[in-house]
Amino acid sequence: MALLLFPQAREWQAISSLPVVDDNWLDNNGWLLRKHLLEQVPAADSLESPDCSFINRALLEEHPRATIRRLDLDTDGTADLLYSGSAYCREGELTVFWKSDPRGFPNGLVTQRADELLFAKPAKAPQLLTLRSGCCGDPMDRYELAHEQAWVPKHLQGGGDPLPARHSITALGHLTLRLAPQLDNHYNPDLSQFYNAAAFGNISRLYMPGAQVFPLKSLRDAQGQEWKLIRVEEGSAPLSVHAPLPANVGWVEARCLTEQCPPPALTP
Repeated sequence: MALLLFPQAREWQAISSLPVVDDNWLDNNGWLLRKHLLEQVPAADSLESPDCSFINRALLEEHPRATIRRLDLDTDGTADLLYSGSAYCREGELTVFWKSDPRGFPNGLVTQRADELLFAKPAKAPQLLTLRSGCCGDPMDRYELAHEQAWVPKHLQGGGDPLPARHSITALGHLTLRLAPQLDNHYNPDLSQFYNAAAFGNISRLYMPGAQVFPLKSLRDAQGQEWKLIRVEEGSAPLSVHAPLPANVGWVEARCLTEQCPPPALTP
């Protein structure tokens, strides 16, 4: 999903393919990672508490232990140490960077962020593609690259054929973002109560004409109707008129991208 949403990251470094620090190095030097992280975690942070310690679980208690990788993110010639995955002691993901000295040992500088790092473009000003998964009742996954965010419903239906990467286009019609490529406009009282907003069928968001969108996939259903999976640019948020979910990724009728089409007839 990440590369479908942001295809420019295809040429970047996949975090899962980075070199892994071996167990022998961690046995001898893991205490340095622990020391420097504990020195910089605020006292009130649930990441490290008497009840649960992220760094203890990651390096000592989990079997197998957490994977630590090396990445020269800022291209200074020294590969730093990186963890990206479960936060263990709080909900969601965590990414931790330990800045390294020229010998490859942590030098005391630690940064952390509450998401999972998927792809990186090393540079003096590096670019990152990250994921913050929805959990514990949160129905949305958030992918982020620079200042662009893609909010993807967890129950978004897959399928369809990927489209070539292209620039955004301006939708000429009203857009009805849906969780699946099918028409369903009936009021759903259970989802409405869960979302605390009126929910109709598989509709996640409505936009007025003029939204800037990136077509991602194409699908033709059994009735011959064409659908497009799209990502709406965040700058088009002011055109949103109904959003039981804060999604900007979903299925739309393909014709509404290139011709005038009305908003859906919502059914009580």
